[in-house]
Order: sequence, then structure tokens, then C-alpha cells
Amino acid sequence: MKNLIEQRKKLRERYRKEFLEDLAGHEIHPAEDEFLSRLMDCMKKHLEDPGFSVKHLGEELHMSHTQLYRKVRSITDHTPNEYIRNTRLKMAARMFLEGHRNISSVLYTTGFNSPSYFTQSFRELFGMNPSEYIRQAKSK
Repeated sequence: MKNLIEQRKKLRERYRKEFLEDLAGHEIHPAEDEFLSRLMDCMKKHLEDPGFSVKHLGEELHMSHTQLYRKVRSITDHTPNEYIRNTRLKMAARMFLEGHRNISSVLYTTGFNSPSYFTQSFRELFGMNPSEYIRQAKSK
């Protein structure tokens, strides 16, 4: 039992680390489960839709809210809402790395409605606001 708990903890940490480090556009293909691939495909499909919610995600994946919450939480250690928000922020960061410099167009393209919420969320995930991130990306 102790080994199973430890194994699950390592798996969560691995996916969390991959999620945060995977800004170069590489696909995440977990050996254990195709679920994350389906989840990411669904997110890419609805990236620009600010109304896309956990309810819609569950419907698209043919899962109840509870099933979706448990599965996403057990694999990524994020709630489905956090996963949606962080995926959008990750896509925004990728766009900044690819040369997009207009923060407003990127935030709307990635499904955010509020510039202040986007900036606050971006700062929480990446430790800097979008303009600092862009400056840092330019200097690389």
C-alpha cells in the first residue's frame, strides 16, 4: 500500500513538472494512460472559447463532473479548473516564446476575457507578469 501511494505521488509530480516545463510545444504522451492526450486535444480544440468550462470538458470526454475531477486530480494534482486555466496560460507562454508580443491578442486567443485576471494568473504560474516574460524571451 505504501508503495502504491508513493508511486502515485511520483506520477503526479512528473506530470506537474512536464506540464510546467513543456513550453516548447512537445506533446505529452503518458505511457500509463491516454487520458491526458484526450484532455489536451479537447483543450486545444476549445482554447479560444472563454465559456469552455469543466462541465463542457466532462461532456466532451463523456465523464461526470465527479469522475473528471477525481481523474484529473489523481494524475496531475490539479483540479479541472486549474488544469484548464494553466493549459491556457501555458499556450499563452508558448505564443510569447514564438514571437507574439501583443499581450491583449494573446489573452483573448487563449480564452481569457479579463486582462487583469490573465496577468494575475500568469504571474502566479510563471512568477512574472506577461511583459516581463516577453522581455526575458527576447533576450534568449
